Parts: sequence; structure tokens; C-alpha cells
Amino acid sequence: MNDLFTRSEFLKAVPAGLGFGSALRSQRPNLEQSAAESKSPARSPARKGSLLFFFADEKGPATGAVVPVLGWLAHKAGVDFEAYICIRPKTWAGRILAFNGNGHREQFYYAANFYQKVLYCSLTESPALQFKREVMAFGGDIVSTRKPHELVDFYLDVFSYFDTRLPGDLVLLPSRPSAEDRLWIQPYCYPDVCFPRALAVTDDCAEEAFKRLKEAGARRVALLYCSDRAAELARQARLSVDTIDLVQPDDNYGAITSRIADRWIKRAKGVAFADPSCILKWQAYYVREGLITLYEPADWRPFAKTVRRYAGQTGNNLIHGNQVVDRMNDAVIAELSKEGLVMSLAGPDARIGITVQSRKPLPVDWLRNAHAPWEEEYTDAFLLEQAHKGGIPVCFLLYASDLGHLPTLPRVLDLMLVEGMKCGLAFPSTWYEFEPQSVEQLYIPVDVGGVYPNVEPLIVSAGIGAATEAEGYLQASLLATALGEAKRRIASYVGQRLVPIGYYSFTDACPMGKHQSGQPPFQTFEEAGFDYAISYKDETENARIVYQSGKFTVLNQQNLHWYQGRKFVLGELQDWEKRMDVDGLHGWIIFGIDTPFYGLAPGYIRELKSVHDAMSYAATGGDRKRLFLAKPHEVVRYARILQQTGKL
Repeated sequence: MNDLFTRSEFLKAVPAGLGFGSALRSQRPNLEQSAAESKSPARSPARKGSLLFFFADEKGPATGAVVPVLGWLAHKAGVDFEAYICIRPKTWAGRILAFNGNGHREQFYYAANFYQKVLYCSLTESPALQFKREVMAFGGDIVSTRKPHELVDFYLDVFSYFDTRLPGDLVLLPSRPSAEDRLWIQPYCYPDVCFPRALAVTDDCAEEAFKRLKEAGARRVALLYCSDRAAELARQARLSVDTIDLVQPDDNYGAITSRIADRWIKRAKGVAFADPSCILKWQAYYVREGLITLYEPADWRPFAKTVRRYAGQTGNNLIHGNQVVDRMNDAVIAELSKEGLVMSLAGPDARIGITVQSRKPLPVDWLRNAHAPWEEEYTDAFLLEQAHKGGIPVCFLLYASDLGHLPTLPRVLDLMLVEGMKCGLAFPSTWYEFEPQSVEQLYIPVDVGGVYPNVEPLIVSAGIGAATEAEGYLQASLLATALGEAKRRIASYVGQRLVPIGYYSFTDACPMGKHQSGQPPFQTFEEAGFDYAISYKDETENARIVYQSGKFTVLNQQNLHWYQGRKFVLGELQDWEKRMDVDGLHGWIIFGIDTPFYGLAPGYIRELKSVHDAMSYAATGGDRKRLFLAKPHEVVRYARILQQTGKL
């Protein structure tokens, strides 16, 4: 059988035997080169093709069964596929972590514009069908809108629309369990459906489905984690029966997902690690990209080696998913880093609602002539004058190390339109891939609606995802490869000149959250081609250069890593202002701000105001009129001036 999921060629494996695969890399022409060879402006491709769009909710008993079927059917029909699965928001520490308003409608509108027609189908009890009215207004087709108990009719509608016969092979999957403590296996079973191009049904509707599908031409049914009762129903419908796998008495998620991987790893293009809610919401992405999902929430530390073993068989050590185990735990990232793996995090419940836009890049176009934020900064003369006056640059370095925190970006952009504001913003290359229309605001001047030059972008952590960078965790060669890949991806979206020159870590000196317990791989950051880095090394200490080699300079920051408002930001800033004044210190104040805790969800929005208040205070000089706001690269230049003048 032909592979369903062909995509761009893989990167060559790094010395450790694993390579960062291109599951997120877009199939795009070299628009920058073609424009350079022509006097006419580069043109983006005309809209073409159709998008099969499926809407459902996670409570539907067959949602995780239908997505892989639609995935392979869309591929066979030559159309793109996307699924939007509504998931009720979860809370953590009393705060909402994910909600459907994270720009999901805007993401849908954006993606829909790349297609001549959107083909809409839904399977949900709700009479309220998200996006249906829009599809009708946009000139799309309504293929099917059914209730979950009408699963067979839904399949008949969709396959008839594409003038395709129902397959003769069925796979029976378990429905969602009613008890919270039982294994929710269905979301992980998609490889047994999409790779063999089978039709998936669920055990809650098995009796009727078997009879009707037999009449429609079904011949065989394969049982996957279902009861013996289901086999008897299949025989009564005169279907031949096979059992792929059964739930064993001592089974856990790790054992079951490993057995699924054993069956299909040779066909996979990469590996994911995610809890059931996340995998269900992003299942369309995993199906499109040929990823197999592994998961173990209890014994997750030793299971990291299992993930590494399967990833090694695909030649792709970029792991998609989230770090939700017994709870959301960033130590998962550290354990996977030890195994040479980088995590591209979708967030709890996968906060990005639409994913197909990553395959529809914007042309580089005017960005090839745009100025970089580090090309419009304070002059050397101004910084030298500040050094003689005892000025203190204050830099707010907002950061988010994963894709799941992308919804904070619009709120940051709004903040940075306030007169006098400026900051650094560190984020992964995936932001350029999944929301280029928002990221481009960093390069659009304020006078025409953007935020240039107020925000300087940096690359965070492993660039293409999150990893623990400290020595003894992610190998230096793998970190360098990942950072190089991130730069290549960013260049394809904005051009080589606009690739960030600064770097910010995730846990370079504080692995597992333990302060100053690790050694940052400064040479690797330097070899990756950065001009400077901001490190957790000597955090909370007085301003200092913690590493320097040639022009490459690393500065420390003045607050704790992953700062989450333990004290109002303004109060923290005033404490540092007083401390530097009393001690007669020269230097800077860099605050790393864990952006999701200030602008992600409703419970945190009020805290974004505390960042605004502190920025405004610094912008007006503070109580002692020594403070001035600065972007990261400006602080680095100031540090070099202090060093040269003997004031540091």
C-alpha cells in the first residue's frame, strides 16, 4: 500500500543518530529568489483546491474514530483536511488554561481564504454548529450535519459526496469511557484506521452499524480494544472477524500506545506525546503529518526512553504534543531532553484550534525590504551619555517557549502600541508558521498599524520547540541542529535579514526548576550564530556579563526564571531601582516575563496591566530619573559600553 503521508525530505541525521524531521515545514516555492530574478513583485499562488472541514466535540462517542477516516478520504480525493474538535476548558490553580476563543475564529477565516471551497461536515448533538453559517456564506458545500448516533448515515453522506465507495474493511474502536479513571484509548487508535484506509465505527453503535455496513459492502471487521460481545455482533452480521489487540489486565497508556506504535512505526514520519484531550483536538494534524502518539502519565520518566526509541526509528526527534502527565509538568521536557528529544508543545488541550494554515505560507514579498527591529535603536552617543549619567536600561523580555502560548501574541501587540513602550519577545519558529499574519506586525511600522520598532524578536529554547538546554540534558550537537533549523524556517517566512540575532533560554542554568544547578552551553549558542543571549545564569544577581567570546555576549537577568507575578512587577522594579541607587551600581535591569501568565486566559489578563504599569514607570525615568526602557540588543550594546568605560 502506498504511503499516505508523503512530505518534504527529512534533514540528514545528526551524529547522535536522530534528525529534526520536517513535519512542520511548509511546501513552499522560493518566492524570495524568484522575486530577485524578476522585476515584477512576487505573487502568492492563487487560491485553489478544497478543504474538507470537520466539526465535532470531544464528548461525541465516535469523534476520534471519524477524524482518521476523513483524513485518508481527503487525501485520496485530493483535498486538504482539517478538524475542529471543541474541548471544554480545563483549569489549573483556579485559572482557565484553554478556551475556544483563543483566536480560533480568526484562524478559521484565515485558513479558509486559501481555498476555493470549504466542504463542511459535522457530527455532534449540539444544534449550534460552529463555522457552518460562515461556510455557507463563503460559497462552500455542506456535506453532512449528523448526530453521533447517525454515524453510518454520516459516512454514506461524505463518501457519496466524493463519489467513493465505502471500504470493505471496518475497524471497531472503543467509545469514550464514562468513568474518569478508565483508559480513554480511542484518540490513540487513528494509525489503525488511516494507514490501512479502513472505516472506523465505535462499540456503542456496533450492532446497527455492522448490519447496515454489511448491506453497503463491508466484508471484514477488525476489533481494537473492544469486548467479545462486539465479535459476536459482527458474526451475526455475517462479517469475518479479526482481533488486532485487546486490553490486558495490567495495561496502561504506555503499553497500549507502544503496541500501536509497533504496528505502524515503519510508516510514521514522527512521534507525538500527549494526553487524550490534546491528541483528539490535534488529531487531524497528526493524521496529515503521519505522526504516531505515545503516552504514559504515571511512569513517564522511564517512558522517555521508549519515546526516544520510537522517534529514532522515524529519524525525527521533534516530539509534538504536551507535557500533561499526572499534571502539567515541565520536567517531562527535561526527561525527553536527556534522550535527545525536543518538544513542540501545543499546550494543554491544544490551544491552537486550526492547524492547516501551517501549510499555507504567505509570500516574503515586502518583508525583503523591511528593516529589522535591531536596525532602529538608541544611538551609541545616547547610550554613552547614559553610561556617564548612571542611566539604567530596563528591558522587559516577554517569552513563550511553545506554540500553545501563541494566543498571547495579540495582547502583547496591543500593549506595545502604547506610546513609549518597547520590549523583547522570545518565541519559537512555529509562531512564524502558524500565524505569520500576526508575527509580521513586528516589522510593520507603528504609523501604519504595526509595532515596529518597539518589539525585538528573539529565538527561544531549542528554536523549533522547548528543551532543557543545560549541559547534561539535550546534547550540544542536537541543540545546534535544532537552532539552525529554526533559523532556516524563520528565514523562509521573513527573509534571512530578519532572522533574530538574540537568544533566550528555557532552562539553561536551572534544569528541573532548580536554581543555578546547571551549566549553560554558551559555546553552542555562539556557534549557532547569535550575537547575544540572555541567560538564567546568575539570575537575581547584579547586572553582569556571564560569558563573552568575541562579539558574542551573554547577560544575566534580574528576576527569577519563569517569573509569574510573585510580586507586582512594578514593585519588583522599584526594589531594583532602589538597590542600584543605594549601592551606586551601574548596569541594567532585565526582567524575563513568562508571558502566558500575563496574557493567555481571562484569569491572567489583569496581570498584563502590571507589566504595562512597570513599563510606563521605566519609560518616564522612575523615581530617581535613571531608568529608560530598552530592547534586549540595546541593553547588550549598553553592557559593552559599560565594560569599555570601566563602569561595569
